Amino acid sequence: MGLLFPSNDKIGSVVILENDGEQNFTPRTVVDRIARVTDVRAADLNGDGRLDLVVGQFGYDDGETRWMENLGGWKFRSHIMQSLSGVIHTIPADVDKDGDLDVVSLVSQEWEEVYVFENGGRGNFKSHLVWGSSNEDYGSSGIRLADLNQDGRLDVLLTNGDAFDYLPPRPRPWHSVQWIENRGGFHFEHRPIGRFNGASGAVAADLDLDGDLDVAAVTCYNLWERPESQSIVWFENDGHMNFTMHDVSSKPTHLISLEAADMNKDGRPDLVSVRMNVYPPFTKDGRVVLWLNRWGQGPE
Repeated sequence: MGLLFPSNDKIGSVVILENDGEQNFTPRTVVDRIARVTDVRAADLNGDGRLDLVVGQFGYDDGETRWMENLGGWKFRSHIMQSLSGVIHTIPADVDKDGDLDVVSLVSQEWEEVYVFENGGRGNFKSHLVWGSSNEDYGSSGIRLADLNQDGRLDVLLTNGDAFDYLPPRPRPWHSVQWIENRGGFHFEHRPIGRFNGASGAVAADLDLDGDLDVAAVTCYNLWERPESQSIVWFENDGHMNFTMHDVSSKPTHLISLEAADMNKDGRPDLVSVRMNVYPPFTKDGRVVLWLNRWGQGPE
């Protein structure tokens, strides 16, 4: 982003590190002096065999969603898809299963909306608002795409728990983890998973190895002065999309991001969390933590 606190300064940029084949990298700035950038993803959006870029710009009140057409020779042409501030994630994926890549975006701040940009096949996009909250303080904090109900369509896993609009940041009663079911034809339906103070990120994985997808989540904005406040939890799926929350740990605190992968190759998905000290009480706990899945007790 260039700066964490609100700013309209054009301090965003997109830089590609070119590998010469011997692990020496040359920076290639393909756009700069734009609104603060929060997400960049590479995908061939127009089907010409070159990787284009999808860029989310949070900005302040001047954010944008753009795709950058790769013209070759490190030259890119920008196409503005939407001019809304607060963009957090822009994820390319074939949402409608027609063979090209659409884009799913999460717009926070006053909008608190999820959009799908339908690709017409050559990088021409049509916007679909698939879900939005009427609560301007909803605190959208991130999305992931996963076929949560295993019906062959990509759904949206959504967290809302950003509390940085308040000083000091405090969790709100509506903070939670949820999913937005893809019913086809760009029709989506919102489904709750569970309440979670300050929910900052979530991933879907079969944590208990029973064949369905569970959800793990972390929080950066919990009541850290209370020792019982959980920083990482998981929601067990009963196979019918009913979820039960299980505590994992209250330490380390201030967890901002989460990934799932089988890190020790034992056939179980493990978790990796990242923390960011943003408000007291500050600690010196590990910034990156591996949670090994010892199924029987869940991730540890």
